[in-house]
Amino acid sequence: MAQAPLRRAKTDRRKRRCDKEQESDPLRAPTAERRIETLDFIQSMLGQLRTMAEAERCDMLAYLIEMSYVEVTDLMRSERRSNVGEQKRDTAA
Repeated sequence: MAQAPLRRAKTDRRKRRCDKEQESDPLRAPTAERRIETLDFIQSMLGQLRTMAEAERCDMLAYLIEMSYVEVTDLMRSERRSNVGEQKRDTAA
């Protein structure tokens, strides 16, 4: 019984340390520019996968990949809009 709280405490400490490392590491920090680049890469890969699925006549798979492609496109659009809003706000101040 005493081991369960001890394990939980160790896990909590590891999680906090990992969170701190991510905050201090600029390569891991989710900046808006990096997020858009990542989404752009995902969109590109999904486009290629969709083409492959269509070529193999995997209609359901092609459809699901297409839905993911549309979702990434929507995420990118909303991310860009929020960045424009932040830039306008920063320049107005």
